[in-house]
Amino acid sequence: LIERYFATERMDAFAPTCRAITADVVCAGLASGEVDLMAELASRFAVRVQCAFLGWPPSMHEPLILWTRNNHQATLAQDRQAMSDLAREFEHFVDDLLEVREQAGTNKV
Repeated sequence: LIERYFATERMDAFAPTCRAITADVVCAGLASGEVDLMAELASRFAVRVQCAFLGWPPSMHEPLILWTRNNHQATLAQDRQAMSDLAREFEHFVDDLLEVREQAGTNKV
């Protein structure tokens, strides 16, 4: 179902964007001095690449980083209610983004 989104041509076209995000995240991390690999580099890289790949706006970066942290904590605590709430929160992110695209007449996924 999703293989077409990861076709060689699409990945080749996305590679320069991915490299630019990598360079930006690493440079920002190095400029800050001490770096927590997961908090400062890995999570920021993952969110930015995900948003760029999906065509989501940069305004989603911070909410997704926070959501990921909260999801990780809920999972570690095995807090099923929090995990359920977080799943709904993520669903709202997607619904809101789809609504914006619909209103703009964009069906691109």
